[in-house]
This record gives sequence, structure tokens and C-alpha cells, in this order.
Amino acid sequence: SILKVFKIKENNSVQSGDVVSIIYEAKLEDGRVFQSSNGETIQVTIGEEPIPWLDKKLAWVKSGDMLSFSIPASYWSDKYYDPNKVQKMPIYTLQQAGITAEEGSTILLWTQITAVKSIENDTVILDSNPLHTRQDLHYTIQVVWLTR
Repeated sequence: SILKVFKIKENNSVQSGDVVSIIYEAKLEDGRVFQSSNGETIQVTIGEEPIPWLDKKLAWVKSGDMLSFSIPASYWSDKYYDPNKVQKMPIYTLQQAGITAEEGSTILLWTQITAVKSIENDTVILDSNPLHTRQDLHYTIQVVWLTR
């Protein structure tokens, strides 16, 4: 993604309260799109952290710069990971529901995407925490407009 910055302060830095119009996409490590503006331009206000670290990443951008960065799963897990969402279940229970569990896969369980962490004997360890608490997110951002 090529940044197209149309208006920049003399010191080339963004500050809290600046409004930035962006098009963005965040992908999980496995390549699936986790979050996106769907090709539409959205406005974000620096300092409100709609995308973590965005203000730091935009600090010195210029027209034509590329902006892509990753946010580690650990950033999200500190905020959203709930150990109570990790559970053990007999593999038989899943089989009765017509669900095939393979270690490392994800399954749809009670309308929730759930990771199969491991299978030990006849027990499955399931993790229904959000996917981004288990995988890094890779952002690609195109800056369409900076309002000063």
C-alpha cells in the first residue's frame, strides 16, 4: 500500500487529535483477513487508538511511503485473553455433534470459532479466545488524507 499524504505539518509529525483518513486491512498469520475497512476510506483520530500504535507509525510518513506493521498476539492477549475460555472436552462429545477435531485446527462450536489446542488421549483442549489473541496481526495501511 502506498501512502498518499496530502497535507503535512512543518515538522512532519502527527499529533493527538489529528484526523487521518485511511484504508486498512489486518490479516492473521494464516493469511485470513481479520479486520478491514473493506476498501472504504474511514477516519481515525490519533490518540484514540483505533489501531494500536498507529500514531507512532504515522509520525514521519511522507507521500509514497509504505506502511505495514505487525502487532503481536501478546499485545491483544494482555487485554482480551481469558483463561476461562480454555476448556477440556471429551472427543466423543464433538464426534456426537459431527465435528472432527484435529490439533491446530479451528472449529465452529456453539456459534463461536474455537481453536483445537491439543488432543490428549480422549480429551480435546479447546480455546475460544479471539483469534487475534493467538496470532499476530499484520496491518497494511494506505493513508488517504491527514487533516491538520
